[in-house]
Amino acid sequence: MHFLLSIALEMARPASMVSKNYLTLSLGFAVFTSVIASDLRRILPLDLKIREGEDLQLRLTSALPNTVSCYVKTPLLTSFNLESGESDSSNRINYWTENGECGVRAQSVTKDDTGRWRLTAKNASHTLVDATFVEVLDKVSESEKSYDIESGLEYTLMLKENTKYCSVDQPHSEVTLLVGGDCKVELQQPTAAIRGNWKATTGVVGQLQEIPAKVELNVYQDQLAVGYVIHHDSNTINAYCNLRDSEKELEFCRFVRPDSTQTGYQLSEGLHSGRYGYYGAGLKNGECGITIETPTQEDYGQWQCSVGVKDEVPFGTYVQISSGTNRAAVIRGEALPTEATATYVHGKLQLRCEANVPISYCWFLGPDGEIFTPTQSLQQEDLPYKYIGNGFGKGQCGMEIKTAEVKHEGQWTCHMGPSTPGFELISTIDVAVSETPLAAKNRHISTINQRTLTLECRTVPEKISISYCRFLMPDGTGIHISDEISENNPLLLGNAHYSFYGDGLRLGGCGLKVDRILPKHLGTWTCAARLEVSINNSEVFDTIVVSTTESSSQNAAGEENLTASATAGIVSGVLILAGLLAAGSVYTVKWIKARQLQDNTSRLEVISASTDESRRSSSSTNSGISLADMAPRNGRA
Repeated sequence: MHFLLSIALEMARPASMVSKNYLTLSLGFAVFTSVIASDLRRILPLDLKIREGEDLQLRLTSALPNTVSCYVKTPLLTSFNLESGESDSSNRINYWTENGECGVRAQSVTKDDTGRWRLTAKNASHTLVDATFVEVLDKVSESEKSYDIESGLEYTLMLKENTKYCSVDQPHSEVTLLVGGDCKVELQQPTAAIRGNWKATTGVVGQLQEIPAKVELNVYQDQLAVGYVIHHDSNTINAYCNLRDSEKELEFCRFVRPDSTQTGYQLSEGLHSGRYGYYGAGLKNGECGITIETPTQEDYGQWQCSVGVKDEVPFGTYVQISSGTNRAAVIRGEALPTEATATYVHGKLQLRCEANVPISYCWFLGPDGEIFTPTQSLQQEDLPYKYIGNGFGKGQCGMEIKTAEVKHEGQWTCHMGPSTPGFELISTIDVAVSETPLAAKNRHISTINQRTLTLECRTVPEKISISYCRFLMPDGTGIHISDEISENNPLLLGNAHYSFYGDGLRLGGCGLKVDRILPKHLGTWTCAARLEVSINNSEVFDTIVVSTTESSSQNAAGEENLTASATAGIVSGVLILAGLLAAGSVYTVKWIKARQLQDNTSRLEVISASTDESRRSSSSTNSGISLADMAPRNGRA
């Protein structure tokens, strides 16, 4: 029996302590000893992990009738007959049983209690003996931690390790989470809404009492704390834009003057030049600032601050500096002018708008009514668009749509919410989407009040060098044009001169200028080019319609501008018509009186004369000027 128990105990030892001889036992014998270890054990628990300060309890699984002794042997190799009341010197180890079994209770265990504990029960005819290994672990106490995590990024919040379970109370929520195993919570897309104290009650291995754990969680964005301090005693100004609630380091710090020079300063610890130097606790602490000594009037106004964080797009904000005596003008939020943009089907589309003040958010409304809301703090690969720009703090709103479609062509509106609550700032962006990476700047051109014709195409959405540029006129005439063909050295065809216009071929420009508009120029033109770098080496193209009428957008504007004149014309027409009716009435009365004196022929002559006058009036009103009449008689425009 002792031999079998020794084998079973040997199996429970760590692998590093097992002898090589034991590892060479046959498979059958190993199975046999496994059965002994699991089925013939006579002690509870079979092994024990317990924390310092806890009370240990061990007992045999069955009681011997008429037990005469119950011995315990400790890891220190001391033995006590618990049945007779023997104990250690501190009376810490005592007899304990549930149903008459041989058992032991050791109070307030220490690291010295780590090791094998053996219990032996005897009566007149039988002996029961078994042992268990006890591991005394470090005492666990209440823990308090704090974490800073970035908004929008997945994170595992670990409240406490090596636990069996925990009950978690979340901040700003009535829901309690029960978690098994390590006390942790998976945060998918955390925001400031979960910022605060997370509290947990944990059950740890080897301890009866539950242990509280608390985590102070801070969820931050890469926002900047902005401000300035004027020191009148030293006549200096300290302005700053520091990372708020972040443990990140700054790669660079830059301030740009508010005056027309737009001079920039690259700032870091130890740098100083003239009246300007670095201010703050260091870039490693996320602080970006500038000290201005003996400030002048030009130093007051709206400075630009930009910062860089490793592996992130640089961003920034404005710092408005004013003084009590020379107070800078308050900046009124406005949307800055935008530029039209172009791309091609399946290419990327970039839209940009900007305000002269920091903004908190922005969104775009497409021509088809679709809404896009880019955000600088969250860049998801699965979204069809992403934010571009230098940050809301600098009033910049930008968006890149990964794959442009025909439905994206038209007028977009950009809505920007200023950081100070108020009305949104709105700007419009005209977007053209061509079939190929070559797009016409204007697809519809009116020749009204124009003496020359300018056609311009360019590579989109980026500048790409082209090998050649050509145009096809409405009458089928082809023109090969390049930078070399200038207005001083044009191509001559008939009475018109043709020259290159716009950016050169190296910058992806393909343009044509005609110094005289002729009838053959009216109709559909085609611009075409070949990109120097292309996947399939195919030609790219777009079309331009030239006409003597205004485009629909021009007509709409014209109708609005002509409203007043049209009204005046209608009023004048009514007055003239009333006058004619009055004159006609007088004439009719005279004609009736003279009816007996005149014959039918005279009456017909009067009608004929009236009809001819009406025709002459109509002809004069509807007459127009031909294109040939518009050209100067000397033959040049």
